[in-house]
Amino acid sequence: MTPPNPWPLNQPILKLTPQDAVTVGHTCEGTMIQGATGSGKSSGAIRAYLLAMLRAGFGFCCTTTKPSCCADFIKLATEAGRQKDLIVVKPGNPHRCNLLDYQMKAAGADAQNSDNLAALTFRMLAARDRSRGTPSDPFWTDSARMAFVNLTDLIHAAQEPITFSNIAKALGSLPESPEEARTAEWQQTSYLNQLIDRAIARRDYTTAQETDLTVAIDWALGAWPRIYDKTRSGIKSCLDSLLFPFQRNHIASVFGTDTTFTPEDSYKSGKLIVLAFDVKTYLEAGQLAQILFSTIFLQAMERRNPEVDPRPVCFFSDEYQNF
Repeated sequence: MTPPNPWPLNQPILKLTPQDAVTVGHTCEGTMIQGATGSGKSSGAIRAYLLAMLRAGFGFCCTTTKPSCCADFIKLATEAGRQKDLIVVKPGNPHRCNLLDYQMKAAGADAQNSDNLAALTFRMLAARDRSRGTPSDPFWTDSARMAFVNLTDLIHAAQEPITFSNIAKALGSLPESPEEARTAEWQQTSYLNQLIDRAIARRDYTTAQETDLTVAIDWALGAWPRIYDKTRSGIKSCLDSLLFPFQRNHIASVFGTDTTFTPEDSYKSGKLIVLAFDVKTYLEAGQLAQILFSTIFLQAMERRNPEVDPRPVCFFSDEYQNF
């Protein structure tokens, strides 16, 4: 027998007046709070809503724009008695999530697809360009995306971890000409060639996987080396610019190594995930990291079965225009 849902949609969580209340169902419909600077948004309506949801046992994911955002949410979680549920994602803390590897595996073996991974990753490029007001030429974006897909397929087929660093490493070891690809020196020293050797040695592919691998190898050893030098350099620069922030320092250590937490922790055990890479401190790298994790998080919420995992989850984004 299925146990009763502890969060029915008609359950009140916040009294507005003696007759009017915010229910669990209302929170599922989306809430936007606007007002002038200093009008009391954070100290009034936002505080009341967040505290009500925290006390009701909601899971959370929070983006941060200012350094104070993280501290303010921790105070609210503590006031609600939820401090033990906090997962504060920032340098020096033990919480890590390999975003690319997680996303490749999250939807199950049948849905593992490097095209989906590329679509997710290149959303960051679109978000970055919107904030700069300079959209990328579709040729460079499409070509960089093709490189990303083929390199990801080779890394996955070779059973290497899918990380931004490994993609960049494979990109940097592509042959510069058909002649170089035939040299013993390149074949012995190239990380890409090592991936190809390990991928070819496997015999457990499905027909679709074998097709993808063949396409990736043909691209790496045939099509790529024949691209005009300046064009190839432009494609590499486009993809490198996207990979670069995730290979260095704090971002790489949190989002590019192993995984100690996942978005599912928010609804399975009520975790409060705070992305403490605030935009004011970490600038574009912090913004892109939060955009990528937020997208992965929201997709995970859409995948879940609410009949099995009914806990409500709040995605809270202050200064949402940054994300």
